[in-house]
Amino acid sequence: MAGRTKRVALRGSERTPPAGALVSGKVDPSETARVTVILRPHPPSFESRAVLVDRISGPVPRDRDYPTREQFEAEYGATREEIARLEKEIATLRSTERFTAPCVFCGKPMNFSSNKKNWTMKVQPTLHRAFEKWFHIECKPK
Repeated sequence: MAGRTKRVALRGSERTPPAGALVSGKVDPSETARVTVILRPHPPSFESRAVLVDRISGPVPRDRDYPTREQFEAEYGATREEIARLEKEIATLRSTERFTAPCVFCGKPMNFSSNKKNWTMKVQPTLHRAFEKWFHIECKPK
């Protein structure tokens, strides 16, 4: 579907609270989180690895020939295509509007998002009307 953001669960990103951890309060859904993305380095070819090992393992440290940043980036860094894909995804995320509607039973927010151009004038008011009687599954009266 156009305009739909694919969500990817990052293996190993699930965290359990450490023993003895206490809840310090509710999370503010409008709070901004800063994220650092590190693109996976490319493994060097066998020949490049052998050259690098020879350059830095033989002589004493002050006489070693270390690669420059540019040489290191060219060998191990992300490709231009990978960087372009990441920049495109960031632009999409920045243009996504978020909407919360309170659950009619517990009052906790239900979160929605959209990147439609007519968000403020058309989509958001429609969402408010559409979700005014919605609730979380676990809040459904028995």
